[in-house]
Amino acid sequence: MLPETLTEGDGLQLHFEDGQFDLVCAFGVLHHIRTPEVAIQEMLRVAKKGIFISDSNNFGQGHFLSRTIKQTLNSMGLWPVADWIKTKGRGYTISEGDGLAYSYSIFKNYRQICQSCKSVHLLNTSPGGINLYKTSDNLTLLGIKN
Repeated sequence: MLPETLTEGDGLQLHFEDGQFDLVCAFGVLHHIRTPEVAIQEMLRVAKKGIFISDSNNFGQGHFLSRTIKQTLNSMGLWPVADWIKTKGRGYTISEGDGLAYSYSIFKNYRQICQSCKSVHLLNTSPGGINLYKTSDNLTLLGIKN
């Protein structure tokens, strides 16, 4: 049964039953959450058929050199240290246009989603090349459970 009005809640602890919704969506919110993996686990729990996410890919943002440096640091497991330095130990940035935001890539949770979904589809929502990880600053993901 779907609520007829908006329901106040916490994306890290959804007060809905397992599989209560056919499709659960998140648009541009995961980069505002310190622990997006918890929110995604909750999405997967309450979704019967699938999840739909549109959010950022920090490793595809910026000019070529910036992207290459971020991707290299990430491949070496050093991105958390670089991000800590970049954010002066806060772990987040604050901007007028986006508010409080954490460094986030939809690829951070890709394996987690693949473990719960039968098929996962990535779509580019901004100009980019063939390798979405390296060139797309924003992506859409559709995870189909069954």
